[in-house]
Amino acid sequence: MANKCSICVHPDRAAIESALVQGVTLREIAGKYGVSRSAVSRHYTNGHMQIVTLAPVTEVESISGTGVLQRMSELAQEAADIGQTALDTNPPKLHIALQAIREQSRINEQVVRLAEILTEKATGEVTLDSWLDTAQSRLENIQGS
Repeated sequence: MANKCSICVHPDRAAIESALVQGVTLREIAGKYGVSRSAVSRHYTNGHMQIVTLAPVTEVESISGTGVLQRMSELAQEAADIGQTALDTNPPKLHIALQAIREQSRINEQVVRLAEILTEKATGEVTLDSWLDTAQSRLENIQGS
C-alpha cells in the first residue's frame, strides 16, 4: 500500500503550496516546514496541489444559493488569477496554469449542480429546459465576473 503524501497531510499544506506558487525554492520550503525537499517536489509534480482553498462559511446568509454562487464566482476568479500569475512567471509554470484551468472547470461543474438543486427547490421538479436555462445563466454570471 502506498504511503500518503506527507505534504497533503501536513498542517501547513496551504502555506507550503502558496510558497510553491510564489516561486520559493524547494530547499527553502523544506527547511522552513521541516519536510524533505523530495517530498515537496513530489507533491508539486504529482498534481497534489489544491490551487483554490475554500474559505470557511461564517454567516448563515452565505450558505444561501445566491451566496454560494457568489463565492463560486470569486473562486473561479481566484483560479484565473493564479493561472495568469503562473503564466507570467519566468519561465512560465504551465502545470500550475493547467491546474488552475482544471479548477475553473470543477467550479463550473459545481455551478451546474447547484443550479439543478435550486431549480428543483423553486419548482418542485426539474425540466431539461429550466435546468439548462438556469445552468447557462449561472455560468454566464461567473464568466462575466
